[in-house]
Amino acid sequence: IKFMCESHNEFFCTDCVVSHTGSGHVVKTFRPSYDEMKSALDGLIGDMQQVAKQIGQTRETQEIEEKKLVDFYNYQVAKTDECYDRIIKSINDKRAQIIDSLKAGLHEQRKLVESDKSRILQRNERVENAVGQLIKLKNVIYNVHYEQYHAVMSEKTAEAKMLQ
Repeated sequence: IKFMCESHNEFFCTDCVVSHTGSGHVVKTFRPSYDEMKSALDGLIGDMQQVAKQIGQTRETQEIEEKKLVDFYNYQVAKTDECYDRIIKSINDKRAQIIDSLKAGLHEQRKLVESDKSRILQRNERVENAVGQLIKLKNVIYNVHYEQYHAVMSEKTAEAKMLQ
C-alpha cells in the first residue's frame, strides 16, 4: 500500500504519512497497478512517436525552404560580386589619384619640415650655449660681483623669453 497527500501532491512511505495527517491534508492510500502504468506509458509513447513524425515532416519542409533560401542568396551574392568588381576598379583608380596628390603634398611638407628643423637646431644651439654660460657662472658665483651677476641674469632671462 502506498500513500499520497493530494493537498501537496506528494507520495509517502508508511513512516512519513504521520507528518501529513491532520487539517489541510488529504491523504489517500492506493496500490500501484502495473497494467495501468504500462498502458499510460504506451499512450505516452504513441503520442511522442506522433510528435516525432510531425517533427520529421516539418524538418523536410524546412530543408526545402532552406535550399530555396540558399539559392536565392547565392544568386544575390553573385550579382553583388559583379557590381563590387566594377566599383572596386573605380575606387582603385580614384585611390591612385589621391595617392599621387598626397605624395606631392608630402614632398612640399618635407621641405617645410626641413626648414623648421634647421631653425630648431639653431635655437637649440643658442639654448645650450646659454645653459653652458649659466652653469659656468654658477660654478664661479662666489667670485662674481653682484652687478655682473645681475647683468648676465637680465640678458639670459630676455634670451630665454625670446627662444621660447
